Amino acid sequence: MALFRKQTPQRRTNVAVKADYGDYKADLQKDFNFRCGYCDDLDNYQNAFYEIDHFVPHAYCKVLQKNSYSNLVYTCRHCNNAKSDKFPTKDETIHHDGTIGFIDPCHADYANQLERERGKIIPITPLGVYMWREMKLYFLRHELVHTLERLDTNIRALRNLNFPDGHIAKAILLQLYEKAWEIREQLRQM
Repeated sequence: MALFRKQTPQRRTNVAVKADYGDYKADLQKDFNFRCGYCDDLDNYQNAFYEIDHFVPHAYCKVLQKNSYSNLVYTCRHCNNAKSDKFPTKDETIHHDGTIGFIDPCHADYANQLERERGKIIPITPLGVYMWREMKLYFLRHELVHTLERLDTNIRALRNLNFPDGHIAKAILLQLYEKAWEIREQLRQM
């Protein structure tokens, strides 16, 4: 098993107030390291499908405003649709009871609920199981995006090396390219 993510997203506190929460997308993208706050998928494969989620849904907000930056999450469309307006505590100050509910993805404890196994997201706590099930973190697309990111990293590293013609590494590099394109095609169809 591997760590769920390398870096915990951090919302800045000095972001200028904007009238509409949608105007925060570029700020959130940066604060969330160009990744979905929930599944940690990198947005460079399908960034048009990234949205803004209200961690605490509007219906349960008494103090938080619709455009409260501290309540916004940069998220892929899949996680946003799956989480939707789910918030079992129905109280903006209580996010979970230890087994049911959600952890704000900017909280360091979020990553302690999940791990990665060959790209698959695996829940490791009761609360992790709840979030994994409710946000559909078991979808194949999360595994594919994670695998594609690893492939791209390996391809970039290999491209920086100089190989003589006919070297076995060139053949390996071509295989990696083919696998990466295969995964990209699968993602386009999802």
